[in-house]
Amino acid sequence: MIRFAKILPASLLLLFVVGASITATTPKVSAASFNKNNLIYNRVFDDYTTMTPTQINSFLNSFSGSCISPNSGFKAVNPVGYNPTDGYLYGSMATAGTVIYNAAKAYEINPRVLLTTLQKEQSLVTGGGGCSTRTISKAMGYGCPDSGGSYSYSGISLYSRNGTTYTSVSSICVNDKKKAGFTQQIIRAAWMLKYSRMRSEGKIDFAIIKGNWDNSDDLNATYSGYMTEGCFKRSKYQSSCTNYDGYATIDSTAVHMDNGATAALYRYTPHFSGNQHFDTIFLDWFGSLSSSQGGDAIIAIDDRYSDLGSAGGILGAVVDDSVNKNGDVYWKSYQNGYILWSPSTGAWESMGSIRSYWASIGYSDSKLGLPVGPIKVTADTNGQWQEYENGYIIGSPSTGYWESMGSIRDRWSALGLVAGTLGYPSGPIHDTADGIGRWQPYQNGYIVWGPSTGAWESMGGIRSYWEALGLVGGKMGYPIGPVNNTSDSIGRWQQYQNGYIIGNATTGYWESMGSIRSYWEALGLVAGKMGYPTGSIKDTSDGKGRWQSYENGYIVWGHTTGAWESMGSIRTYWSSLGLVDSKLGYPTGPIKATSDGIGQWQSYQHGYIVGKAATGYWESMGSIRSYWKSHGLVSGSYGYPTNSIQTDGSGKQTQTYQGGTINYLKGTGAWGT
Repeated sequence: MIRFAKILPASLLLLFVVGASITATTPKVSAASFNKNNLIYNRVFDDYTTMTPTQINSFLNSFSGSCISPNSGFKAVNPVGYNPTDGYLYGSMATAGTVIYNAAKAYEINPRVLLTTLQKEQSLVTGGGGCSTRTISKAMGYGCPDSGGSYSYSGISLYSRNGTTYTSVSSICVNDKKKAGFTQQIIRAAWMLKYSRMRSEGKIDFAIIKGNWDNSDDLNATYSGYMTEGCFKRSKYQSSCTNYDGYATIDSTAVHMDNGATAALYRYTPHFSGNQHFDTIFLDWFGSLSSSQGGDAIIAIDDRYSDLGSAGGILGAVVDDSVNKNGDVYWKSYQNGYILWSPSTGAWESMGSIRSYWASIGYSDSKLGLPVGPIKVTADTNGQWQEYENGYIIGSPSTGYWESMGSIRDRWSALGLVAGTLGYPSGPIHDTADGIGRWQPYQNGYIVWGPSTGAWESMGGIRSYWEALGLVGGKMGYPIGPVNNTSDSIGRWQQYQNGYIIGNATTGYWESMGSIRSYWEALGLVAGKMGYPTGSIKDTSDGKGRWQSYENGYIVWGHTTGAWESMGSIRTYWSSLGLVDSKLGYPTGPIKATSDGIGQWQSYQHGYIVGKAATGYWESMGSIRSYWKSHGLVSGSYGYPTNSIQTDGSGKQTQTYQGGTINYLKGTGAWGT
């Protein structure tokens, strides 16, 4: 946004003319295009980040005749620093680029404005007006009123060239010895331009300067009376000053000064021709009078600081008045943090634990990029969060502060963020062991993401068992769905690439996968006759199959036989025979009711187990089985078996039934008795 400044009345503009000397060139900004009401935008005027000392010196060296370029051997006393108590502190001789840069930085004014003013006043940048000591000593025309004057001074450091220091000057229009010389002209002109800009907003920044530089005479001569209180009606500071309408008379013409930067230039040179010349030079050298990235940054940063309560707010006092720059990123430091700005993200605070974590991962060069919003309090008021270009930083004192981004963030958001089942993040986002996915820990679990599987929570008993199986590197692979409640609402389950993990607090949590899973699903899962798994899937003793225990039995799978339940008395008897290593081998079908509805039976590779509670459960196989079948099985005259198949020393087999005995002898066949 553009902050509108206050205005100088014509009567004061004519009291003390600073910039009376105008180089006689034909302005390239035509009268038709010259905007007398808006000479330069505040954002451009205020952008002190546009050039470094090296860039200024390179610019000066680009003009072969420049009076103040490093190539010409020019140097002047270096204003190394400034504070409101001691004024300017001076160092050794330095290049013009360093002097201009330090003055621009101290007064937060665009060094391009100072370069343009140097050219407008004495043509020192190009050397078109000559390079005499007199010309250099009045470099900015500061202290040279329209009424003229001729003064001579000695014993002061005006500038040096090729090691020779010039200390005397005669017939100069500067009306005070302490204002003569290149450095004094630069810093005083920078001060006046900036102070005029700020005072027109009703602000007194830069008004009081003590110590090495006493500018009380300038303040008194320039800003007595009206200007000490006047400001634009539309100023954001209007409650602290008397309002005026923003008009002044320039060259007998009423001019509405649209902003403080325009007021400052007219205060310095109260004529159209001089300011038209200023605009011409600035446009030729630097382009736009209205657009400035750094100016936008400075204004936005100051506005954000004001929104946060200025020195009395969360950031505290300003530590360094300078706005720093790295590429398109600008920032300013405060007692408790920073404000950062970029063209695409705007100006936002960066402070506290959120700032510390952002710093640890690389600031704006990190995967998060720049802040795009304010620091906010979490929904539970225990923590804070801030949005960035590519994600968030969030945390609390007890959990620390961590990034939250991408698909992991999306899933966490779907679960309710800090108020949800997972709580706060408790660590950063990590790569998975296989390098394919990512995961992040939370107070109550994890979120795991894979490129083909998505991001899903991993928590509680399910997580513990998955971890025991090897996480993403284990047989289950990545989660591919959320943690769900079972149909009976007692347990939970989660799907993975290669199966499921399911369980409850009583049975524990176990994998459910492959053909065993498929058959258990066909039986009704936890609501079916098997109930919950009670153990992991294991290999059978012969290595040809697998089995898993359930609340009410087992499911057994073989390579050639498929997966079938094994439970109750049938299971007990099969177990007594040796399970898959027994003479029966693997189950080949489900447990079924007998034809009379009283008992049960199950087929195996080499026979059957059949029985009922009253008779017990016994194998049924071979020729004895065939003979029994030919007589109607349990519905026939023999009824149910009442014992196992017995073999005597001659090889004769017998099995007793409710209605008799069936015998078998090789070579003879089967017969009943």
